[in-house]
Amino acid sequence: MHLFYAGFLVFAIIILQNFVFKFIWKTKLSYTINFSAKEAFEGDEIYLIEQLQNMKHFAIPYTYIRTVLPLGIENNDNTFLQSLFYIGSYKTITKRRKIECKKRGLYKLRYSCLVSYNWLFTKKYFYDVPLIDGLTVFPKLLDELDDIKISLQNLESIVLSQKLLNPDPFEFYALREYVPTDTFKSINFKASAISQKLMVNVHHPTSNLKIKLILNINSINENNTAETTEYAIQICATIANYFAGLGASIGLISNGRDERTLEPIYLYNGSSEGHLIKIFECLARLNIYLKPCMIDTFFDAYNDFDNFYIFVSPSKEEKFIDYYNEIISSGTSAVLITPSIENPNQFCYN
Repeated sequence: MHLFYAGFLVFAIIILQNFVFKFIWKTKLSYTINFSAKEAFEGDEIYLIEQLQNMKHFAIPYTYIRTVLPLGIENNDNTFLQSLFYIGSYKTITKRRKIECKKRGLYKLRYSCLVSYNWLFTKKYFYDVPLIDGLTVFPKLLDELDDIKISLQNLESIVLSQKLLNPDPFEFYALREYVPTDTFKSINFKASAISQKLMVNVHHPTSNLKIKLILNINSINENNTAETTEYAIQICATIANYFAGLGASIGLISNGRDERTLEPIYLYNGSSEGHLIKIFECLARLNIYLKPCMIDTFFDAYNDFDNFYIFVSPSKEEKFIDYYNEIISSGTSAVLITPSIENPNQFCYN
């Protein structure tokens, strides 16, 4: 008889704790996971910061959390993140997990799945937590490679030789009105006070250079691989970073489509640090698998003779080469770079 009552009591406790746990385990239990940075470069290692908070009187003895990572983000070569928590009442637990940014692009965390057992481990419960955090991964910069440094210096020589500039890099050249993309240090406050409007200094030779990067994207096929196209995007980012460091004004045009707007990319010239970040963001959002528009869509943009045009094209299709030669014959200062996977540490000029 005593065994019967004991068994009934155990059964009643199990039923009661199942009923109670089912309704209270998610109450005042919150979970967040965020990237430690909003932007990174290909190859960078950053952190995912997890935080589980339990603000009620009851402890949660076991919580397993699984988060599927976007393709291009990895944790110890895994495409998902797994965590195990024991959390007491009114406790907060924070964990930092290292991840590697394998590929440029836009990444969003979608949801995490929480799995918990009740106090007697007789039943488990599931809960999906929607996530909103995102990360932008910029193309890898190649300027740490010695051969690339030499290629960049050669490119600078080509640009300066075609633009008839004063060879003295410190010579004051002129004043002009401030535009939003100018840097703070370029403001001439004395001249601004006299003219009652913001004025900036213009120097020779590279600080008043206007560079327009033209990235030609072709449909991915046997002759134009994704690897070659990605390398061309990395070259664009590297050139923009190099000339921005010299104080040049940089613009970007591409017939490839923006993943967010589905439109081709057109970014006006600018020389501020924020403008360089915009260029990196545009290159990060470029989707090479969407059908590109025709490169001659921007023909009118190539008539600005103040700009030096740097064309980067992963393919040498005849139609594009004819179009490039037509632009050169019109008197536009330009150079064509064709990336080569076989010789990845150097630029091929045409």
